[in-house]
Amino acid sequence: DIPPPRTRAHTLHLRTHTRTHPSAPPMPLGGICFHGAAATEGTLWVGGGTGDYGMSNVVQVLDVGADADAAAWRSADVTPRLSSNRTRLAAASLSTDDCPAVSSSPVVCFAGGEGDGDNEEDDEGSRWACSGSLCMSTAVDCFDAVTGEAVETGLKLTEARSRLVGVAVGCTIVFAGGKTLDGYSSRVDAFDFSVKDPASGPYSYTSELSAERADLAAARSGSSEAMFVGGMDDSGVVDVVDTWSPSEFRATGGSAESAVF
Repeated sequence: DIPPPRTRAHTLHLRTHTRTHPSAPPMPLGGICFHGAAATEGTLWVGGGTGDYGMSNVVQVLDVGADADAAAWRSADVTPRLSSNRTRLAAASLSTDDCPAVSSSPVVCFAGGEGDGDNEEDDEGSRWACSGSLCMSTAVDCFDAVTGEAVETGLKLTEARSRLVGVAVGCTIVFAGGKTLDGYSSRVDAFDFSVKDPASGPYSYTSELSAERADLAAARSGSSEAMFVGGMDDSGVVDVVDTWSPSEFRATGGSAESAVF
């Protein structure tokens, strides 16, 4: 007789590997939303927004450096301030590697947003456009990323708006799209920091997205282009992709489904 085959039970032992990544300490002022955020050369800048205490003008700065385990928020006595309390704003930053014109220090800028219209004025009048209690800002607040001091640029958005997006390409900081008091915006405000004369400030110019929209996303593509993707308008979400560069604006109007990256 042939004996029946023997079976052998195999037990598979899985070894679980747990890797702990260093994390930064929590924000000193607690949770916040609808803020602007940008990172440059070992620092993270988080400005404005809405928290448990209401709208804020505080810019919280996290110094990370080369050692993430030693990351620390700057103390309150050196914390920068926006020119007004604002929420639903945007931020973007320039690095010294990408822009030799700011070789002395990287620059971080916060633009637009909603606020309470505190009658803040400059030489050209109010930076607010208001309808009842709803106010939109044209303010652009820039800071030296090393010292935290405000950089006087004289810059303003050409349309007061919130829910816009910011991105940097080379020496140019760009703020695009958003929501105005009258509807959605296609405006692109570009600020070129490669201007050599400090007295004249950055060169400003505008262009337009292919479609008016807010709550869009932006990312740099290579070293010379930015892409603006999606967003929302009166009819709902949109699938438009626009490509922009400091030398040329191409409103491609392409669908996100067919875009090639």
